[in-house]
Amino acid sequence: MEIDNLTKINQYIVAGADVSAYTRVRNKFLAGHRPANTLVLVPALAASGALVEVEVIAAKF
Repeated sequence: MEIDNLTKINQYIVAGADVSAYTRVRNKFLAGHRPANTLVLVPALAASGALVEVEVIAAKF
């Protein structure tokens, strides 16, 4: 599948201070495609060693 097949992105980020930088990188990667998205701050995610977790849903019509 391609970027255009993404219909929804769920994003979990440890620190609010990282949201702006993450959003810039995500928008560059998506190259103008704008699927529905949810962004949630989850400080407890840091316990696993992760700074960001991303879940995507894609569909091919």
